Amino acid sequence: MQSTELLFEQARDALRNQEPARARDLCAEALKQAPDDLRLMMLHGFALRRLGEHDKAEPLLRAVLRADPSVDLVHHELGQALVGLGRLAEARISLERTVGLNPELVAAWRDLYEVHAAEGNDVAAAEAYRQSMRNKKLDPLLQKAIESVGQGRLGVAEAICREYLKRRPHDVDAIRLLAEIGLAVGLAAEAILLLERCLELAPGFTWPEQITSQLSLASSVLRTRERK
Repeated sequence: MQSTELLFEQARDALRNQEPARARDLCAEALKQAPDDLRLMMLHGFALRRLGEHDKAEPLLRAVLRADPSVDLVHHELGQALVGLGRLAEARISLERTVGLNPELVAAWRDLYEVHAAEGNDVAAAEAYRQSMRNKKLDPLLQKAIESVGQGRLGVAEAICREYLKRRPHDVDAIRLLAEIGLAVGLAAEAILLLERCLELAPGFTWPEQITSQLSLASSVLRTRERK
């Protein structure tokens, strides 16, 4: 039988190598030996969330936060799990706590933007988007599009992105921005196609998990609208 410490290290490495199923199994094995180990519970929750098992991830992540509410990454993972469960109001609270603890966590600002946009809060969405892009150098034309989003001029931002993509059709930043605008104005079906294009163009880039999360949100919004 392997020690819990070795299993923890192996699970952590598996997550880093984008092997959440292996991480989940290693954590489950280790938790049999140490059921109260918060590190293992945290990694187990991370792995389950990344596998889409949001309902199983939630109680583990909440248990970790009850013991230590200062861990920004756990708040972020919980927010993403709640998005996956369609509980946007709760997700927003978790994501707001995340950026409150760590304002430099760009991925959390992006997820918070997506939740605000899905809830129809354009002002809060624009602010979250500005925060997520503040340290990123972009083409001046795209920067103008972002500024237009911040001003609530979504039609202008959309037109700029479409014109820009005629010249640079493989620019993932521009495609994603256009998808986010589409989601904000209710064009969920087009947003899904654009986000899928992002994944095609940048499968190994540092965004895939974030884009996948946004794709899941867009799909959820589209299903909700189809039921109405």
